Amino acid sequence: MDVSQFWSHFSVEPRVSVRIPTLPEWVRKKFRLPRNSVATGLLYLFLSGGLGWSAYQMTQHEVLLNWKKAHLPSSRILKASWVALGLREMTESHQQQRVLRSLPVSTDTAGRLWVSSEWAWVAYFVDEEAGSGLRVFCYACHSTPKDWEPAPVGWDGFEEVLKTLEEKIAKEKLAKWPKVEQRSGLRDPREIVY
Repeated sequence: MDVSQFWSHFSVEPRVSVRIPTLPEWVRKKFRLPRNSVATGLLYLFLSGGLGWSAYQMTQHEVLLNWKKAHLPSSRILKASWVALGLREMTESHQQQRVLRSLPVSTDTAGRLWVSSEWAWVAYFVDEEAGSGLRVFCYACHSTPKDWEPAPVGWDGFEEVLKTLEEKIAKEKLAKWPKVEQRSGLRDPREIVY
């Protein structure tokens, strides 16, 4: 056997053509692509860069959404946040059943937050493996709320509810402060008045 025959046995012939086919005539007439190869190359370069950037942005958005669905806020984080805002956890089962009857749904996806219309009650569903399916927090747990509003699932809903409750508490604290009344009568001569 000759050496050239031996090497020809292992040679790999290209099965895919590396030649770029030309565009059909009707495409060239319709889009009027420039005939200069440098201008066409730059056009393709910018077009591919734009498509790559948009694909990157869409992928980043999908990855973030998948992470938010897979990593819900834990019960400990939710409980610590609500207690820090002054809400109490309702632990009696008969009161939880009463609240569950007032909710529009009896079961929901884990991580779904429900807020009363007056923002005095917060309820959320947890995984059955983590314990009770419903956790309820309230400011004054005497009466059951009539209207409930759902918040988004996961971190988005948690942040939205937390921000709204913090704003509500801040407004209530400002309303309780005594108003400063205008003083009448004698003034201190050292006081600077503008």
